[in-house]
Amino acid sequence: MSVHVRENEPMEWHTTFGITSTAEWFVEVSSTVELAEACAWARERGVPIIIIAGGSNVVCAERVAGLVIKVVIQGIEIDGTQMRVGAGESLLEIVHAANVSGLAGIEVLAGIPGTIGGAVVGNAGAYGTELGSHVIEVEVFDGEQVLLISHSACSFAYRNSIFKKRRELVVLSVMLSLMAGDPVALAQKSTDIIKKREEKYPHGLLCPGSFFKNMCEDDVSQDIRARLPEHALVHGKIAVGYLIEAIDGRGMRLGGACVADYHGNLLINTGTATYADVRQLAEVLRDRVYKKFGVRLEEEIRYIE
Repeated sequence: MSVHVRENEPMEWHTTFGITSTAEWFVEVSSTVELAEACAWARERGVPIIIIAGGSNVVCAERVAGLVIKVVIQGIEIDGTQMRVGAGESLLEIVHAANVSGLAGIEVLAGIPGTIGGAVVGNAGAYGTELGSHVIEVEVFDGEQVLLISHSACSFAYRNSIFKKRRELVVLSVMLSLMAGDPVALAQKSTDIIKKREEKYPHGLLCPGSFFKNMCEDDVSQDIRARLPEHALVHGKIAVGYLIEAIDGRGMRLGGACVADYHGNLLINTGTATYADVRQLAEVLRDRVYKKFGVRLEEEIRYIE
């Protein structure tokens, strides 16, 4: 077998939250062949498979049972206004490649951490743009064979896709459809957005990104919407950060986990946060928001145990 499976791997090395955690087994795969070998290895031993990408949207338990497979498949190919990219490519590198090539459509996604594979699974987005709207097809491995999933079959929705429901489908590559644009203007747009994001996510900050999903305005009753602060409605979404601010959640701390004092939807590892700290803090925030506004928060991050 060409892949090297490691035992008792520290998961804080592979996640942006940096919470101390150990994976029972761990392997990185850079090709479909290696992924198939890793899956076969797990099946032979009867251990569960957990797929991760850039590690920017996950919260790992102290002990993760099974084989954690980190997908690091690389590659960026451009043909006209289409791009095919490997699942392990960072979203930032893909945005940069598109900008340089004068391909518009994803420049506002600059600065979102993680890889394109994870971004497709979660239908990442910002400033009214969602990655899924530019996806033509997704190449996946279902444990036995390689399949092509069309855009319509991806079932993209707000921060959601078929890949969240069917975890056995591992993203290998993504085909994107973009538009012709001015490289200089695109690069400037991305630069401006990165500067804004760095104010929220300064270098070295231990966090998984936005913790809870914002809510689609149409999914919340008129009665509840009438009770929300007007500035909580942004781009047709109810911004959870404002709801948490309204229940005095900013700066709240439990153990080594805390809510940023400048943004309510940002949970931070101060250096000693545990999985239990994060789960308990999230539950407190969820309960208080429900009691005040009658809406139930849903995590954008994924818990891995």
